[in-house]
Amino acid sequence: MIRVVISALFLLPTYSHASAKIPQVCVTNLKEASQIEGNYWTVWDPEVSPVRVTLLFDQGLTPTQDLIIGQAALSYSETLPLHRHQETETYRIISGQGQMQLGEQEILVGPGDYIYIPPNVPHQISGASRDEDLIFEFTFAASKLSEIDYIFMGSQAVRD
Repeated sequence: MIRVVISALFLLPTYSHASAKIPQVCVTNLKEASQIEGNYWTVWDPEVSPVRVTLLFDQGLTPTQDLIIGQAALSYSETLPLHRHQETETYRIISGQGQMQLGEQEILVGPGDYIYIPPNVPHQISGASRDEDLIFEFTFAASKLSEIDYIFMGSQAVRD
């Protein structure tokens, strides 16, 4: 029975960036996402952080809704400053080492680590490896990254 269900999923039509606005299925990859103008390793907000971001699923760039997936990169000692937002977020560490603050906790993270960040929990991440960039995937159950209100704890600035 499971085999039939899985086989049936592969028969659904797939869509790329040029397809319908809200598809049933959307398939993308880092190479395809990087071909969207201004998307590949874009510095997210240079006044706030040098974090470089590539969005894979974002309703502003892809024909998707209710899910944001992206990859982010930080070099050694670069930091995405302490902030919070009302949306739940997850990180998956792909490569490199990082230093995170999650609420009151300080933790080291590395490849294979998955981090769940509940709503409004202050968090920050920094590259901690001199040898390679910290690369991590992030997800939100939201449609557009541009609609998430980041509240930075140091300056209380809001990015929207």
